Amino acid sequence: MGAVECTSCHVETPLKPPEKVHLEPVRSPEKSIQGSPKSPLSPEAPASKGRGGGYYAGEWKGENRHGKGKFTYPDGTSYDGEWADNKATGYGKYQTSNATYEGFWECDLKHGKAVETYQDGTVYTGEFRNGNRHGHGELEWADGSRYQGQFVNNNQDGHGAYTWKNKQKYTGNWLENYMHGVGRYEWPDGSAYEGQYHMNLKHGDGTFIWSDGRRIEGRWSYGKPMGKVASQTKHFNGPPVHWKDGIMVGWASVSMDPTPRATHS
Repeated sequence: MGAVECTSCHVETPLKPPEKVHLEPVRSPEKSIQGSPKSPLSPEAPASKGRGGGYYAGEWKGENRHGKGKFTYPDGTSYDGEWADNKATGYGKYQTSNATYEGFWECDLKHGKAVETYQDGTVYTGEFRNGNRHGHGELEWADGSRYQGQFVNNNQDGHGAYTWKNKQKYTGNWLENYMHGVGRYEWPDGSAYEGQYHMNLKHGDGTFIWSDGRRIEGRWSYGKPMGKVASQTKHFNGPPVHWKDGIMVGWASVSMDPTPRATHS
């Protein structure tokens, strides 16, 4: 069919591209996680609502858009795909000036597998539910940082792996974009921490292993070893020593870095 002017469709408020989040120059890289960017696309397909002008070219069922068709707004925003009873349902591509969503829809909501691409180069590939990133997916930022794992309502939540652009990596449990639960954090030089985390900080039982073979194993409190902690080197497996506020206080003649120092690129 030919193009038909439609006054019942509108463009949502101006869409904002995702904010760029950079690694912070902090001692511990664990505080520099990039959270999931907010989608610049409305959770709903605005092609079936609204105000203002626009044109629809496609199939109809009575007075409803039904089948395949494309709706284009005056500003160039468009939805091109499948419709059911005037709602985006099935496979379709929604494109604005700063982002593109291509995948499945259900009753005007992003729902199912899709690829969402942002103007700054950030790309999400994975599952959506009721308009949000939800399920398994991969989110890659423009700087090369990447998260692969579970999402819940747009947040990194569940089990997943996050790799920074400087090749540091955390694999384990997440809660609302925080490392939280049990996980393993690895540094490019071979150092690693494996144990419990609380809101991005080593907290609970855990083991830190330096690249030269030194290791400490015991309790951690908000990022620092605390209390009696077992220490070991290549040539000595000593009894537990006492740590306080991240500093070993039992052996005055022994110097060990209590926590790793990250080198940011």
